[in-house]
Amino acid sequence: MTVAVQDPCHLRHVQRAHQAVPAVLAPFVADVVALDDDGLCCGAGGAYAVMEAELSRAIRERKTAAVARSGATVVASANPGCSLHLAAAGLDVRHPLELVDQALAASRR
Repeated sequence: MTVAVQDPCHLRHVQRAHQAVPAVLAPFVADVVALDDDGLCCGAGGAYAVMEAELSRAIRERKTAAVARSGATVVASANPGCSLHLAAAGLDVRHPLELVDQALAASRR
């Protein structure tokens, strides 16, 4: 499984702690890839997806294209809005801790 990390905007641009998710995943997921969109928003921020639906979809299309270019089969996102928005576009989106749990369960077998 190849995993791309979607940084929540607040984690990347406000807290500047966007390396936390890849660092947590690294011991458990062999193939974590970076997206080439330099932290582009997913398009779902707050009520943005509802208030600016057309622009939100356009931003999401840019994000899904970045995921496709990365070769990832799964997107890890700790942001519920991004998770729902990207899943609505057909991406397999999971919370990073789901992936950690899956790896731990597999290691116990």
